[in-house]
Amino acid sequence: MKALSFHQPRAEQIARGEKTVDIRSWQVAYRGPLAVHASTKRRDDRCRALGYDPESLAYGAVIGTVELFDIRPLDAPAYDALHERHRLSSPFPGDPCYAWFFASPRRLESPLPVRGRMRLFEMELCKGQEVGGREQESKGVGEQGGRGAGEQGAGGGEQESRGAGEQG
Repeated sequence: MKALSFHQPRAEQIARGEKTVDIRSWQVAYRGPLAVHASTKRRDDRCRALGYDPESLAYGAVIGTVELFDIRPLDAPAYDALHERHRLSSPFPGDPCYAWFFASPRRLESPLPVRGRMRLFEMELCKGQEVGGREQESKGVGEQGGRGAGEQGAGGGEQESRGAGEQG
């Protein structure tokens, strides 16, 4: 299953369906199910500023799934029009800027510890293990790193929103 890392509390917002658009400086050709991975990097002040207790959030784990159904390039007016969905407080970050659209969020009952990666990555699950109701049949828990198939763009990493509006 494809996965993407997000800093907390953004990962939690996405898994809960509170944040349905993510802003990134790169795009991919892939569309479909996506595991929501909460990175290990803690940003406690940012969590508190957005009303989350950082001690109650999962880190270094998959916490849910979404459907990545579209990615569109944005200009400043389009970025501003999507504010309620991307929930960032910063101004338009400049080009390149892409909106990643998510639907069908599913929060896992308990976090699944997985080492995150930069960009889109492939996550393998143990036989019979499920993520978001999708049973997988593979050798073991792990990931395959590197650039995902169909991935485009420069820069990268766990670069949620290019740092835009992400203080702390």
